[in-house]
Amino acid sequence: MNLSADSSLGSLILVEACSNVNLTNLDIRYSAGEEESVAVDIMECSDVHLLNSTIFFESHVPDDTVKAIAVQAVNTQNVLVDGNNITTKLPCVYVNTYDEDYYMMGSNNVNPVRLKDCSNLVFTNNNINSTTNDCTASFPTIQSIYIIGCSDSLIDHNNIS
Repeated sequence: MNLSADSSLGSLILVEACSNVNLTNLDIRYSAGEEESVAVDIMECSDVHLLNSTIFFESHVPDDTVKAIAVQAVNTQNVLVDGNNITTKLPCVYVNTYDEDYYMMGSNNVNPVRLKDCSNLVFTNNNINSTTNDCTASFPTIQSIYIIGCSDSLIDHNNIS
């Protein structure tokens, strides 16, 4: 499946409260503006596979209070993310929020990949290429991957730049 969007549409692909879902060989190009946007959003699911896909995601959110994420998995079980090419262009933002559940500083909402509260997650053989498109914020911060609260998970053989 090929998906292309040139404006903010919220979650381009939303997989929520379900099981046994395969997302394979996707070609996604999502260029969002300043509004909340997520290219692939996996929430409260089990047994989801995101495999061999190409994802390009660009956002121009003004700060880290607005969500801008290429791939997100939250509160999931048995999720496999393998063999994907994830390319992002995101702004460096001033980090003025933190994860309310874990009290962790860092950009909770502006990330190429955000993995939170996942169990038995396998995140392997992915290429993540992150670049900035705006560095004007005070104390500008950018991250390539945000992982928190993921138990019994494997993160291995990924190329992150």
